[in-house]
Amino acid sequence: MTNGITTEGFDYETLAELETAKASLNSQVDYFDELTVMTNSVLPSVLPNQHRVMGALGTLLTQNLPKIVRELSAAVAGAAEALETHRGELDELFMQGQSALTAGETPAVLTAQLRELDNSRGAGEAVLNTALTDCTEAVSKCVSDLQQLSWEPVTVTPVSQRVPLWENRQLSELYWQIRNSSGEEAAALIAENSDAYGKLVRDYPLLACQLTSLPTAEQNRVNRRALKWATKNPEEAYVAMGFNETTLGTDEFKKQLRILKKQLHKADENYAELLIAGTGIGIAAQALNRENSQNRVNLSGFGRHYGAITAQVSFGDPQTAEHMALIVPGMYSTVAGTGEINTAALNLMGESLKYTNSVAVSVWIGYDSPIAKEEPFMKRATEGGMMLSQDINEVQRLRINNPPKTFAVIGHSFGTTTGAEGIKRLNTPVDIFIAVGSAGLKTGTTAESLQTKRIAATTADPHPKNWGELGDLLVNPLMPNAPLNYLTLALLASDYIAPIGRTFGEHRVDPRELKGAEVFSSNRLLQDRPFVGTHSMISTDNDLVKGYFQENTQSLSWIAKEITEGGGSGK
Repeated sequence: MTNGITTEGFDYETLAELETAKASLNSQVDYFDELTVMTNSVLPSVLPNQHRVMGALGTLLTQNLPKIVRELSAAVAGAAEALETHRGELDELFMQGQSALTAGETPAVLTAQLRELDNSRGAGEAVLNTALTDCTEAVSKCVSDLQQLSWEPVTVTPVSQRVPLWENRQLSELYWQIRNSSGEEAAALIAENSDAYGKLVRDYPLLACQLTSLPTAEQNRVNRRALKWATKNPEEAYVAMGFNETTLGTDEFKKQLRILKKQLHKADENYAELLIAGTGIGIAAQALNRENSQNRVNLSGFGRHYGAITAQVSFGDPQTAEHMALIVPGMYSTVAGTGEINTAALNLMGESLKYTNSVAVSVWIGYDSPIAKEEPFMKRATEGGMMLSQDINEVQRLRINNPPKTFAVIGHSFGTTTGAEGIKRLNTPVDIFIAVGSAGLKTGTTAESLQTKRIAATTADPHPKNWGELGDLLVNPLMPNAPLNYLTLALLASDYIAPIGRTFGEHRVDPRELKGAEVFSSNRLLQDRPFVGTHSMISTDNDLVKGYFQENTQSLSWIAKEITEGGGSGK
């Protein structure tokens, strides 16, 4: 063995030789002890935030890092445990040898035992070496990938000349200090290290997007800068973010970046108009104070999840608002579709501002949502739920000293499926989970499995009970034209898509049927607010039918009342 005890023809005839053998084994035990401590200290911070690391380091790391970390951890822990056992056995043999030598006896009888012990240690090391060998190909790919990946300044250096962040000790240490800090601590670190932080943001724009502990205003600045850089340098951003033609094509990547930037600008204008218009509660005078993050549209997140560009667009400040709502969209949701989703959030914001001036509504496009053929299955919801839970946990961590009065997670369509999977994994329950036009929750989901204090749900089903008294009357079999009346209501006052999602596949739980769920109306006739007549958030034909988040609708009114005052406007 290279670093072990030579077992060929040895006899421990002196105490010094025995002590040397013991010291050799002990030094190896100590080495593996250090590896174990190091691995155990790294795992808690790496694995929970693994998705952010993956987004930065690309596809190869996405595929290989979890395997490497876990296998090495297990191998090191196993080797350390085995060597610790050997240490005890060696101590016992050492005592025997010492006694024999002290008595003037030749301890040749110990030779066989020591050889057996050393062979056993060799077997333990072989296990570790095998694990390392099994990971060699994955490690090599990752190392190769890491050598090529870095984060280029907005103006500058060719790819081949970039310096990876981890080679700059000052910036690397500052990055991790900010990552692990609270919001106030992050602000202090930025102030104390302004030059280094400026270089970090300038030279590594995409990596800076992962600094989730930044104050909202700074998050917005950093993420918008990264979006601007990616839009101007799409080829390099495409590689740096870890995309390839099998995950997201280059043309689609460029298109989505352009649309996201355009829709963000439009959201800025629309939100400013909403605030300037005033709501009767005294915020209009503050509307032009753009330094106040509550009066601004904030890009709270920007990154990647598998084959999707991700973003979180926040109307108001999610780190300071007294009332918070996070909207999780469903199937086919991409940053290219932020126009409709932003309109939904803006409408909810406008309705909520009738009750309070301290509210934030965030659009969470933080996962690779399913296409039609994937919708019946749970894979996308499970993966997206993991991302969602980590983002919510981070917000709750940052707000531990100033928790919001209300924190609502609002899912729409397949977003309810994803949202439910996300809140199952939360460290701290949210105040309410609101399921709108649900495609169904994972089969077997119960109210007790969701980390939320309350559950509310609505779906504009084509069913007489949803339409109320007038609906019952119009579709009564004794009424003339009852079938035609039903068909008319089904087309104009119903969501006939959501029930399909709950009927087929792996998510068949209707959230309205969960224990203790509050069911509120969205397509009841003869109400003072319009009824919903489609599955969409926003209807493309506003005059004929309304979407769930259309202005002044029954569903939007109830949700706004709920997230601001803790009680909807009616059943």
